[in-house]
Amino acid sequence: MQTFVYSDEKPIDIPENTILLLFFMYGLLGVLLLAGTIISTMINNRHYMRFFSIAMMVGLATLLLTKGVFG
Repeated sequence: MQTFVYSDEKPIDIPENTILLLFFMYGLLGVLLLAGTIISTMINNRHYMRFFSIAMMVGLATLLLTKGVFG
């Protein structure tokens, strides 16, 4: 969007440490959601399975959005 709409503007410079921390936190979120999904499946609790499945879908969608925005 910045290239086409604001072509005369200077590109945004985002520190690499911020991006690294962002993807580290998304990795941790993914591992925890996967563990929660596996545990809820093992104890056969439908409420927890639904909760962790929805949370995992939202987490992956925001990860894809973040990857699309920051490259």
